[in-house]
Amino acid sequence: YYYDVENVTESRLSFRQEVESEDSAMDFSYEQGEFEGLERIFGVESFDSSAAVQELGSVSTRQGRMLVFPNTLQHAVGSFGLVDRTKPGHRRFIVLWLVD
Repeated sequence: YYYDVENVTESRLSFRQEVESEDSAMDFSYEQGEFEGLERIFGVESFDSSAAVQELGSVSTRQGRMLVFPNTLQHAVGSFGLVDRTKPGHRRFIVLWLVD
């Protein structure tokens, strides 16, 4: 939850997930080594790689926003800077982890 944001540019939280290439490709017909179609369907690069990931998108991390997502997604905080470089700025947020 982003509860206080002052004098910083917009930042985004990006999400992606690992794609199990063998399981995902089972229901599609394709020639050996022809992964271009599968890459377009699943939105991944290097589908024949063991580290294929699917980019899911991003959301703005603005004040007053609560973001909730499962731990199965990889996430990354985008870069941000000061709006007015002559003044200090900050982003304050609370992170809660649900442990079962």
